[in-house]
Amino acid sequence: MVSFKDIPQEPIKAALKILSSFDKAFRPQCLKTRDEAPAISRRLEEFPSLTLQVGLVPTLTFYLSKIDEKAKIEVYNATITAILEEVSSNRLCSDIENAGGGYPQASALLATYIGNVAGCNENEVKILEQYIVNCLSKIEQEGARIEKLALNYAYELKKLANALYHRV
Repeated sequence: MVSFKDIPQEPIKAALKILSSFDKAFRPQCLKTRDEAPAISRRLEEFPSLTLQVGLVPTLTFYLSKIDEKAKIEVYNATITAILEEVSSNRLCSDIENAGGGYPQASALLATYIGNVAGCNENEVKILEQYIVNCLSKIEQEGARIEKLALNYAYELKKLANALYHRV
């Protein structure tokens, strides 16, 4: 379990802690027959290069825009809960193999750390609408400092997810 206020500021430690917490809830529920979640790995692999091309906030808004229906919002919420409380849900398994899937899970994995280092509170990260309305502006205000931390975190998260979920 990861307490929001105790998330390490150092990107590598944070990636290890957050993905480990997520995996404890995700693996038993979603990877019963095989160790693959290529959609999540794909989203995490694309994030750093997209961030370098267009910037952190535009990349986050693109990812968050893919969470465009109630079922996907529930996956985002379940992922945040899995990270912070290690509570499993079958919602975590949504679209983990689909070519267009993985956005809610990847967004939550990214939002937890990035929101934390930007000074957002736990509720602003847990509630998608609050993240969009309140937290993105804090991230934008922090600028280059947050972008550097976010990129380092995303690179580490990408490597860990590829190792754990065997991107195909």
